[in-house]
Formats: sequence, C-alpha cells, structure tokens
Amino acid sequence: MGGINSKTKLNTKEKKFLIFLFLGALVVRIIYLWEMSASPYFGAPFLDELYHLNWARDVAMGRWLRHDAFFRAPLYSYLLGGFIRIFGVDYFFIRLAQHLVGAGAVIAVYFLTRRIFSQREARIAGILAAVYAPFFYFEGEMLDIFLQFLFYPLILIQALRTLETPSLKNGLVLGALLGLSAVARPNILLFAPILFIYLAIKWHRNRDSFGDLLFRLGVILAAMVCLIAPAAIHNYKAGRCFVPIASFGGINFHIGNNPDADGFTASTPQRMYHFGRYQDSVEMFAKAKAQAQLGRTLNAAEVNRYWSERAVHWILNNPLDWAKLMAKKLALFFGNVEIKNNKNIYFVAQYSHILKIFLIFLPFAIIGSLGLVGIYFAMARRGDSGAQLLTLFALTYTAGVVLFFVSDRFCAPIMTTLIPAAAYALTAMWDAANEQERGTFIGAMAALFILVGLSLPDWFHVRPANYSRDFWSVGNCLLEKGELDLAEKEYRRAIFLDPNYDDALNNLGETLYKKGEIESAMNVFSELLEQHPDYAAGWNNLGACYEKLDKFDMAEKAYRRALVIYEGHITARLNLAETLLKQGKMDEARQEYQIALRDAPDQLRLQIKSDKRFEKLHPPSPPDLRFPLTSQTSPN
Repeated sequence: MGGINSKTKLNTKEKKFLIFLFLGALVVRIIYLWEMSASPYFGAPFLDELYHLNWARDVAMGRWLRHDAFFRAPLYSYLLGGFIRIFGVDYFFIRLAQHLVGAGAVIAVYFLTRRIFSQREARIAGILAAVYAPFFYFEGEMLDIFLQFLFYPLILIQALRTLETPSLKNGLVLGALLGLSAVARPNILLFAPILFIYLAIKWHRNRDSFGDLLFRLGVILAAMVCLIAPAAIHNYKAGRCFVPIASFGGINFHIGNNPDADGFTASTPQRMYHFGRYQDSVEMFAKAKAQAQLGRTLNAAEVNRYWSERAVHWILNNPLDWAKLMAKKLALFFGNVEIKNNKNIYFVAQYSHILKIFLIFLPFAIIGSLGLVGIYFAMARRGDSGAQLLTLFALTYTAGVVLFFVSDRFCAPIMTTLIPAAAYALTAMWDAANEQERGTFIGAMAALFILVGLSLPDWFHVRPANYSRDFWSVGNCLLEKGELDLAEKEYRRAIFLDPNYDDALNNLGETLYKKGEIESAMNVFSELLEQHPDYAAGWNNLGACYEKLDKFDMAEKAYRRALVIYEGHITARLNLAETLLKQGKMDEARQEYQIALRDAPDQLRLQIKSDKRFEKLHPPSPPDLRFPLTSQTSPN
C-alpha cells in the first residue's frame, strides 16, 4: 500500500532528523517574521487580512453569530478569535503561532512522503517544504490558506491509513480532517467524492462485503458532515437559507468565468465603497448587483445561485471561449509567476532577505516541474495506492482552482503534493544515472528542461509592469499608522510610476489634508478629478477641503456631484448635511441626514446618531464621533 518504510517505526537517527527538520523550518520562519516585523505592512492589515481580523475580534468579544450566512469559510477567523480572546491582538505572536503550524506542516509533508515513497525521499521533501518561500510567506499573512498546508498532507496520510486498515477510528479521523479542511476552505469537497469512489473501488477489489463498504464510507461521511454541520446551522439561523459552509462560490465562479474574465483578476466591474469598518467589496457587489437585477431582496443562497447560473449560462453559450480561458488558467496555474491577490510577493521580498533568496533559487518552475516529473515516475514505476492518491489529489486540486481563477495563494497548497513527487523525481533520476539507465535519465532531464522552459516565461504578462499599486498599498499602511510623511512619500512614488493612478492621487490628497496642507490637497484632488471625473470619493474629499476653507457653497456642489456619481456614498451625504446646516438650510440638511441613516449599515447607524455635528437634527448622545475623509483602500 505505502512506501517501503511506511510501516517501520522511527529509529533514533530519524527522530533526531525530524527534530532538526522542525527546528530548521521554524528558524527559517522566525527569521522571516523578524525581518517582516520591521516592514510597513506589519501592524496594518488590509483587505482580506483586515476582513479576517475584524471577524476574529467579533468572535473574541463573544459575538459568535454573524448577521447573515457566512460569505467566507469560518474556521480560520474563529481560531484567530479564540487566540485573540486569550492573548489579545498581538501581530507578532499571531504570526508566530501560524509559523508553528507551518513548521508542523513541514513534518506532515515528511510523513506523507515517507508513507508513499521512502525515508530518503521524505528527507528531501521535508527540506524542500521547510524552505519553499510561498509556504512561510502565506503563514505570515492573516489568511486561511496556510491551514491547508497542514490539512492536505494529513488527509492523504489518513486516507492511506484508512485504506490499509479500515477501522472505525481511522474512518472517523479521516472524516474529521475532511470536515475541518472544508470549514477552512471548501474546495476539499471536490476531492471528497473522488476519495470516496477510490476507497470503494479498492475495498471492493479486496472482496470486502458490500455492507462493510457502506459502513466504512458512512462513518467517514458522518464525521465529515458533523464538522460541517455547525456552519450550516449557523447559516440557516443567521441567513434563513441553506448554505453548507460559505456563499462566496457563486460570485467567485462568475469572476473566473464571464466574457471579461482574464483568468487571474479577482475584482468586480463596479467600484464599491465601504463606510465604517472594512467590508468585502466582492461580497457587497455580489449582493447589490444581484438584487438590482432581480428587483427584490435576496438571501445568501439566492445570491450565490444567481452568480453561479450566470457563469454556467455563459459557459454553455460560449464553449470555445470557455475552453480557451480554461487552457489559459491551466497555463497560469503551472506558470512560475506568483500572481498577486492582495500583496505582491516579489515586492514584499524587498523587506525580507530570506524570502528573496528562496524565491530566486527555489521557484515554482523548478520544484513544480520536478513534481510533475515525479508524478509521472510514481505512476509509471509504482502505480500503488500512494502514487494514485497523490495524483488524484493533484489533479482534483488543480481543477478546483482553474475552474475559478488563479492566484498565488490558491496555487500554493498543491505543493504539498508536488514536493513529495519532486523528491521522488530527484532520487529516481539519481538512481537512473548511477545505474547507467541512460535513456531514463536523459528522458527525465529533457522533460524537466521542457517543463521549466515552459513555466519560466510570463506568457500572459500577469506580473505587474511596475510596483505602483504596491507603493500605494504601503502608503495605506503608513497612513493607517499615522506616519503621514512616509505615507506621502509612498503615494508620490506610486504616482511617479503611474501618473493616472486614481486611488494613489486620492490618498495622497487625503494625506496632505490630514497634514493640514489644504491648498496642496485641493490641487491633488483637482488633478484627480480632471483625469477621473467620475471618482466619487475625490469629489467628497474636494468638498471637505472647500468646507475647511469655509467655502460652503463650493463644498455643497462637490458633495452633490459625489452623490450623483454614487448615490450610496454615506460620508458624502453626511458631509452635505453638515454643509447645509452651516448654511442654515435646516430642512434640506434634515432630509440628507435621514437618507444617510436609512442607507447606512447597521454597525454605522449608532455612530451617525451619536455625531454631535447633527445634534440640531437628532437628539445627540456621546461620544463625539467624527467622520474622516473617504479613502479608497481596495483596488478594483
């Protein structure tokens, strides 16, 4: 069933190696953490990191139930919430805990390789996993994907163990691992039925009874369902709909499969603004657009179904275009470029020497290509259960990503299967060379060179031409920390690289405003609006500058222009209400204030009612909460 040494006990020498492997992997990660703790990113989470952090803070404060069905898989945020409840929000220790999990995942890759191949390959795979840059990079982000680095090898190890010894305990453990992995990231559910069918076929060939077969599969399924059930129950209670885990699948499927899809850009066609604390713009767009199209309020399941049906409709009506898009996504998946989703790993590497070194010397092009060669060798030479499951998982995971869209964080987990295969490729090629199997060695080297040659070029120009958006992101982090001079410097660097960059111009203007340089801020906002006259936040911010200079009539015009462009701009509407009050237009101010109250998210409504700017329109209640300028902090 497994490799030659899969059943042998660990001897003293191997135990020592495992200790050093774990400590070595941890040292690499601590060096990376120490280097990144001095970067502008540290302590200023944004986009998906901020989404998870806000959710975790709610959990830590005892707010277990969400206001609606989960949009994203919940496990990571709840684990993070438990950590925060005990230790508080400490960015260093949160990441240290995640790196400890990552070092544990390295050991899991070792044991997976050992079970399928041998101790020799396991040592190579363990070392490769310890230093593979995207692994420790994503462990250092407050994102859910790093959990899969541990779950996937554990699932495959337990699947082989259950196949070999189909006990009640083994079945329950396998089902629990599948369930936990699904609640962390639901794409494992694509592999689950493949695994069930595979187990059923193998047990049937062993002449096991039909009743035993059903019982074993039932145990695995029951354990998996029990772990998923709390999320489904929550979603029914909070959203009054059936969503097994999360509702993001529909909109993400549409993002990756529509006439304008490029296979890697994970954004929506309409800019969405959030007011109050951060909200996911994709979630906001998905719900708002679906409801506008259908003309009624939709629950999470209906929104999910709406977008799924739109994607399927486009696929069925454009099969050739879809096939071309799928081929492109497959090429991107196995390409060497780590495609940016939130942060650009190549830009981040300037803050970490160890990340830069391993990105350069052990890129995906080399390890991934070795992994593909290794899978071929494993199936051709061995063809046992371990090789078969490794291959099935790699194929299923690839399909699960390519069906949606490709990015670095979603591609990284496949390396938990390609690294063991890469280790086997290296030993197989070494043995072929030593045993003078010239044809095997030359063929393997030729295949490797071809795969690396195909992987290395950026065929579809997915790597950004410049770092303008990355400088902008750094500026946002510095602005969040109150380091205004440094933030201004980063925004100007972004604009130098891309003079037409609307978000960078807007946030540069906001920074100047906060520094008290009102005239300079007005000049920047004017330049922004000359280039982008439909940029609603820019009109709002220009209005704030006029208001600061007591030019209330000009401020009113700017705010009204912002609302013409984006009617739901809460900040612009409140600022308009305040400007109208200052001009003595009480009735108009009251009307705008009431509209803002009506349209504001629930968590913002109390703050609006408590704002002393509007005490003439509504009975005031402390504290005095001011509304800052609106920054666009999520690129579209």
